[in-house]
Amino acid sequence: MQIEKPVIIGAGYAGLSTAISLQEGGIKSTVFERQPFVGSGEPENFKAIRNYDLGVDFIDFLKESGFSFDFDVLKPINTITKYAPSGKKMTVFSDDGPLFYSIRKGSGQDSLDFQLYENALNEGVEVKFSQNKSLISGDIISVNSVYRNVWAYGNLYKGVNIDPEEIL
Repeated sequence: MQIEKPVIIGAGYAGLSTAISLQEGGIKSTVFERQPFVGSGEPENFKAIRNYDLGVDFIDFLKESGFSFDFDVLKPINTITKYAPSGKKMTVFSDDGPLFYSIRKGSGQDSLDFQLYENALNEGVEVKFSQNKSLISGDIISVNSVYRNVWAYGNLYKGVNIDPEEIL
């Protein structure tokens, strides 16, 4: 069963990217965002997007996917330093492109949020702000954790020692 016009709850990266992909595939959708504007749900800040072990550079992936950005908002991070509780440290670097890209989040025109929103509008995506829709009313739910004390995110590394006290 195909939904005629999917309702997407959340105008963040995932919600807008999904709406753009659906639109490119000929499926119109509506994005509902409870905040008054894209990126206004949290203060201006920077986040890091992982770029290693993906098989493709994140910026190349965005370009190949047809997204149009001022790619200066994505700053490469080539070296990181990890600290163990004991104070020992380990520097990690890459000779094969950035480990991460630092991105600006928020509602400013130089944020990735705003630029993704502009991409969505250019594709004809309908975005409605200040809409406090129930999560169960959406076909696609793309929001921050609702129950932050219950939800968890993590990775399982099988056969790899990641204990900082032992590897540093």
